[in-house]
Amino acid sequence: MKTPTILLTGAGVVIDDVVQVARAAAPVALDPAARARVVAARAIVDRLALSDTAIYGVNSALGANTGKPISPDDLAAYQERAVQARAVGVGPRFATDVVRAMLFARASGMAVGGSGISPDVLDAMLTMLNAGVHPVVPSLGSIGAADLAPLSHLFLPLLGQGFAEYRGAVLTGAEALSRACVQPVRLAAKDGIALISANAATVGNA
Repeated sequence: MKTPTILLTGAGVVIDDVVQVARAAAPVALDPAARARVVAARAIVDRLALSDTAIYGVNSALGANTGKPISPDDLAAYQERAVQARAVGVGPRFATDVVRAMLFARASGMAVGGSGISPDVLDAMLTMLNAGVHPVVPSLGSIGAADLAPLSHLFLPLLGQGFAEYRGAVLTGAEALSRACVQPVRLAAKDGIALISANAATVGNA
């Protein structure tokens, strides 16, 4: 019997939904109303990213370089580097069901519509989850605030980097996506921060 699709509306997710996705491979889709909120929020990010107003992590730098402007030509590459630089975990990887729960938790948060994520990046997350591409996420190590390190590992494969498990084999992120017929994404302004600046690793693990 096919497991029913879990529809992300931005509210109403319960523990059983997480279990169904994590352990029964229930497919996940984005509700049209939630998509409309994601699209509207992204339009604001696109407008502000090219404005003269300095916005942390969008068009001005993070960490020790806080306040330093990011060149418009570097907005996308900066977000990719933000993910790469925080993938500093070590040790045994989280179990597959935990990784699926992490992906579901982050997608659920994004469905609320406040993250500013590019809709195509969220779509790719759901495609990766539904295709059974499970990023290799080390279980030890942290940096900065929230779940920056584990979430960085969680989303490296989305960029065609890092490592992921697919059908029982651990592969490079690029190879896992290729075998699953999933295209890697190219990040835009704020996308990297929207992916990793959250608590979805803790929530999913719980």
